[in-house]
Formats: sequence, structure tokens, C-alpha cells
Amino acid sequence: MAAKIIMKRIAIAALSAVILQGVTPLDSLNVYASENTGASYTALDLYTYIQDQCSTEYTLTEKAETFLEEHDDFFPASPELVIPDEMIDAELDFRHINKNPSRYGDKLMRISDAYVIQVQEQEMEEGHYLTWLNLIDGEEQQYSVYYNGELDDVFEDDTVEVTGLPLGTSSFENTEGGDTLVVVLAGCKVNNINQAE
Repeated sequence: MAAKIIMKRIAIAALSAVILQGVTPLDSLNVYASENTGASYTALDLYTYIQDQCSTEYTLTEKAETFLEEHDDFFPASPELVIPDEMIDAELDFRHINKNPSRYGDKLMRISDAYVIQVQEQEMEEGHYLTWLNLIDGEEQQYSVYYNGELDDVFEDDTVEVTGLPLGTSSFENTEGGDTLVVVLAGCKVNNINQAE
């Protein structure tokens, strides 16, 4: 059974698209933000901007837009920030979002014991990185997590716990001729479970 799971993960990794390929630097976002807000970009600016820049294009739900605007300091959350329990929907999982993405985005979700298939960083402006994680959970569902910053202690084949905001769904073509569906999250907190042990 373990060998079957490992082989499936290897196959999924081989099929996965290079998600950050083609993402343009944040220069145009900084211009947009300074012209419209007089300040540097917000979480809402960032996730609105990258929704069309990556190969896993998604469309922000209205609820997610509101949450990002109201909780800018969650993306990413500082280690000291305690997220109130009522802001996390403990029952929310892939199936809910896949069924109807527009119903979600007003609360965070938590994915425990997610396997890191791929992780990539791209410098978006001098000294600032966007990190992308391709994750698979215990139910073999995939997530595409965009984290506004660096994750120095997270690598491929690690196991992580992620708290993030569901932004919508996307898909990419796999080599078998079908599509792989993913739930797209704005990363709030990412903890490496391997290092916590």
C-alpha cells in the first residue's frame, strides 16, 4: 500500500505544471497600488494580480475578496499572531470548495498532514519572494498554495500543516489527457510537521 502511494505521488509530481512559470515581477502591481491607494500593495492586490499570472488561473470569490481586504495582516500571519478559532472552519475540506467555490472564502481552512509535492520560490521584487506549494492531502486531493513570502524550512517531500484562505478552484492538464483539479489557497501559516517532531 505504501509503495502504491509513493508511486502515485511520483506520478503526480511528474504531471504537475510549473505553476510559477510566467509570473511577472510585482513592478506593475506596485505601480497599480501606489496609483490607487498611495501605499504598497495589499493582500487583496497581490491575490487579485496573480490570479491571471500563473498557469493555475483562478477567480477570486467575492467572499475571499472581502476577507483579504478585512484581514490583510493574515497574509502572511506573523508567528505571534493568534488566529481566533471562529475564523477557521474546521469542517471545510476540498469537497466543499470543489462543489461550489462561491460559498466559501469568508473563513480560513486548515489542511493537516499535507505532503509537499513541489515547492518553488520566485523573487517578485528585490528581496521579496512569492512561494508556491503543490500539496496533496490524505484523501489524495490537491491544493495550490500561494504564500506571500519565504518558507525557509519547507521542502519537497516534507509534511506540512497549512492554514489558508480558499480563493477558488483551478485545474491543469495532466499527461494522461485529463485535468487535475486543485483548490487554490492564500497561505496564512505553513508549519513543517517534520521539523516539529
